[in-house]
Amino acid sequence: MSALVRRPDRLAAGLTVVELLISAAIVGVILAVLGAYFGLQTRVGLDAQGRHEVDIKLKTVAELVMQDVQQAGSVATYTSGAPTYASSELGPGCSRNTRSGCVVTSGEGNVVTTLYLTSLVRPVSGTWAVGGPAACRRVDYDITDTVFSRRDVPCEASPSGFAGYELASGITEVTVSFNCDLPGDPFTDPKDCYDAGSYPREALISVTGVSEGSRRVFSQTVELSTPVPNLRPPVVFDD
Repeated sequence: MSALVRRPDRLAAGLTVVELLISAAIVGVILAVLGAYFGLQTRVGLDAQGRHEVDIKLKTVAELVMQDVQQAGSVATYTSGAPTYASSELGPGCSRNTRSGCVVTSGEGNVVTTLYLTSLVRPVSGTWAVGGPAACRRVDYDITDTVFSRRDVPCEASPSGFAGYELASGITEVTVSFNCDLPGDPFTDPKDCYDAGSYPREALISVTGVSEGSRRVFSQTVELSTPVPNLRPPVVFDD
């Protein structure tokens, strides 16, 4: 009786080299696709985080400028609800009778100076007092090499430079313009409103900045608006 000859079982013999190479290629493609996907998600997340951080920074700067512009032209401090008015100009063109110089801008709307009295308690000659000379504040702005500085000093102070007043970096432009209920609104110089027989009703604040330390550099702008009641000229009532 002749012996039976068994043919080699292909499955038992395992995969061929070609099949292994094909399998490895497929796995490599899958891993490459997954890596690219997760890399893209990481970049998108970092970009979103960068934009969020820039947005917060710009809003902080814009809100500070907005608060200063809201107070610009205030010529009274209050003690127990009773107003105490400034006896003289806070600065050129900013007094009880004149408001045209309470906000000074450049031709492009960049804020240079805001002037106002504040009821906040501030030190005066080593003591604490309300309505003293230090209650008159002059706030100046400067942008140098994308560093935004806000200098808040007494009106009579004469500081030089903005060293020590740096507030935020990555700021490229801060502008304020005014709606005056006139053709041509908004105006970048509030004096134009008064010269035309009107006055500023609303201030529009715009702050532009760029991302810092992120993979991709991008620019963003935040815009706010606020009424400016202190810039209205005094009302004269007939007897």
